[in-house]
Amino acid sequence: MRIDDLIMYLGNDFVIDSKEEQGKTIISVYTKDSYHIDLDTRLELVNLGDSSIWTLFQVQRDQFFQLSQFQRKDTAMLALYISVKGKFEQLALDNSVKEKLRSMSNDTEQLQNILEANVESKYFSLIDTKMGAINLYKTGEKYDVVYLNPMKEKIWISKERKLPHAVVIVYNFSSKLQEFDKLIESVDIEKALSAIEIESLKRIYIGK
Repeated sequence: MRIDDLIMYLGNDFVIDSKEEQGKTIISVYTKDSYHIDLDTRLELVNLGDSSIWTLFQVQRDQFFQLSQFQRKDTAMLALYISVKGKFEQLALDNSVKEKLRSMSNDTEQLQNILEANVESKYFSLIDTKMGAINLYKTGEKYDVVYLNPMKEKIWISKERKLPHAVVIVYNFSSKLQEFDKLIESVDIEKALSAIEIESLKRIYIGK
């Protein structure tokens, strides 16, 4: 992905600034509305001129929080795009689905049916362990919500929640996984991404 591609995909809802400064290449993305640009928060991609490493930051009131690093510029630019979509745009979820889930108490079968009607089943599991999905694990009388990546690494989403609130979290994050795949499929990628790169981008998008 190039800077022109980033501008095309993001449209007019954001301000993109690219500059060379003290041997660095800095690409920043700001949110804006009809009246002003929010200068307090931005996403920033930085490359030192003598290095192939691109570092992605979230910046809040001049405090830098590193999100990830990338060896390839095109992957780093894609990461910047994904981070904008994940952190500056709120995924539109159906509140009526959340209300249905909350009304089901501990009826796992009905909770499963509601989820399957709204999210592809490959993105979640309430019973069996499933890789590449949001999993629900029972711990005593409560439940943990975990993303199990294809490398079998556990990324904790939430701990010790009661039903059905834990399943609402499953709905939120499995919807994000589904949307992430749609975003990746919608962009032109010059070189195939490795599994590690995809998982790094995915974690940036879901915020974990």
